Amino acid sequence: MTLQVDGITCAGCAEDMEKTLLEKDGVHDASVNYAEGRIEIEYDPGILNERDIFIAVRKMGFQTRIIGSSSA
Repeated sequence: MTLQVDGITCAGCAEDMEKTLLEKDGVHDASVNYAEGRIEIEYDPGILNERDIFIAVRKMGFQTRIIGSSSA
């Protein structure tokens, strides 16, 4: 799953986002590119769905939209 995220301003923010996402049950990998404002997430669709991940990012205070779908 790929998300476009507005408001990621530094590498520290990106690291915090990755850590928070990876702590979520069902997330296998999360990679945040703050320069491009993108998050690539691999997750178990038996545990999570795209809406769960979308809401988790929104709860971190970021505006986001899904630009690619795949649980990988």
